[in-house]
Amino acid sequence: MKDATTIFKLINRFLTALLITGFCTTAQAQPDFIETDVVILGGSPSGLAAAVQAARLGCTVIVAEPYRHIGGMMAGGLTRTDLGDRNTTGGIAKEFFQRVAAHYDPSERPWMKQKMKFFFEPHVAEDIWWEMVRESGRINVLVSTRLVDLRKDGKVLKEITVREFGLGKLPPRLPGRKLLASRRDLSGVQASNIELVLLSTK
Repeated sequence: MKDATTIFKLINRFLTALLITGFCTTAQAQPDFIETDVVILGGSPSGLAAAVQAARLGCTVIVAEPYRHIGGMMAGGLTRTDLGDRNTTGGIAKEFFQRVAAHYDPSERPWMKQKMKFFFEPHVAEDIWWEMVRESGRINVLVSTRLVDLRKDGKVLKEITVREFGLGKLPPRLPGRKLLASRRDLSGVQASNIELVLLSTK
């Protein structure tokens, strides 16, 4: 019984010391400072499409996604796309659906030669978005990351601060020339009266 009490005290001291060390390290650390052309809040399909297009136009882009996965509803289970006239689907959206078709094509034809496929598995959607992000070479995606602060000059956004909640890191500071936000991710900035470019999450 005495040995068990001693072991318990040692474990308690070790955990206390570990907690204090972690707190001090966090308190002394400084946020990372990342400069970029475009900052996008939300890795939804619209946010990712904007990121890919901006990167292809030569911009550096940071996407701050609040959850662990990118792709929004497409990667979250909404995999039977609502359609009107297929001929109205173009741009990044058309490319995405062509890449979906290429994924399921046993002949392995390149996506550029595919017809669009609108039904897919959630993990396939996320994989395709990651593929498009990596191919751009200019997009940095921060997952499990949420807006915690911002700095502006009048109505001009100068800098935002996001915290990587999933990893417990201090917030990177992200100055960008343009802020794009999907409606799903605006709860932290609605009261700031900043002129935002709003993107549909569909």
